[in-house]
Order: sequence, then structure tokens, then C-alpha cells
Amino acid sequence: PEWIQAKDVCAGDIIIRNTVPSIEMKYILDMKDYDNRLMDINDKVYYNTGSNSKSERKEYKRFVDLRKISEVIGWYISKGCSSINKIYFLLHRKKEEVAKYIIKTIGENFGIDGYYHINGNRLTVRFDSVLLCKIFEKLCGKGAYNKMIPNNILFGDKSILKDVLNGYSKGNGHFNGKHTSIS
Repeated sequence: PEWIQAKDVCAGDIIIRNTVPSIEMKYILDMKDYDNRLMDINDKVYYNTGSNSKSERKEYKRFVDLRKISEVIGWYISKGCSSINKIYFLLHRKKEEVAKYIIKTIGENFGIDGYYHINGNRLTVRFDSVLLCKIFEKLCGKGAYNKMIPNNILFGDKSILKDVLNGYSKGNGHFNGKHTSIS
């Protein structure tokens, strides 16, 4: 077989297409799958060295329902980035309600606090968390050109995909009344 553009397909050509991959439709994320250094106790995880100046251990929720963070995943794909120990959402200053929504959703579902600040027309949402970096990079990729919708969302429950695309289109979309276009 050889690859040709659709415009060059002629009557009588045999077309071979890829099949949808066999994917385990997993909607509950286990944080231990994202970092093998995590210790667990009941429904919480923690890093053995993760304590504050008062020697208090920082614990995170171990299990996260993908359905509850799907719109934030869309925002991350469109406006998010990560470093070694932080993730950011780079928004316009008029998106303060979105910033609050992202912070609330991440806080409720992961147990990780975030904050935002405004500088000129840019609003930056920030979470200082190695764990969040690993999760979002593994789920969605890293870098503007390497981000993707996770396969278990793309080929899974359509309501989750709809929420991801909703968040994504709000970040990189255009609405003209009836239709939404995204890039």
C-alpha cells in the first residue's frame, strides 16, 4: 500500500484504513499510575519527602474521576503548559471566572491548591505540583505542537469528549452563532 491524498483516489482503488485502537476505557485515574514514588494510605497519596516547614505531610487524592476534570483537560490542551514542577494556564485577563473555575476544579479533585495573577492583559493560573505535571503531560502531551486528546476520551464516552472539546473551544475557538470552529 502507498499513501495518497483523498483527491487522488479513483474508482476501483482499494482503500485501507486504520482501525480504532483497542483501548481500555479507564475513567478513574489512580495517581500511583503517574508517579511510582508516591506512597499511599487509604484514598490519599503523598511523597515520602513531601512535607512543609512544620513537618506536615502534603496529601493528595489518590483517585480522580476523569469526568469531573474533562473541561479543565480541554483548557489545558488549548492554553496550558508545564515545567518540571508547575503547570500553567495562560489566559486573557478577562478570563478571571475561568481561572477560578480551573483552580476550584483542580482543588476539589486532586487536593492541589492553585492561584492566579494578572499582568497587563495576561492572566496566569499556576499550580506548583510535580504530580500535576506528570498527570497532564502523560494524558495530554507536552508543548504546543505535541498536545493531544487522550485516546480513552477520544474513543470513549462522548459526554466526556464533549466537555473536553467545550473547554478546548473556549480557549482556542471561535463562535459565530450556530457553529464553533477550533484550531
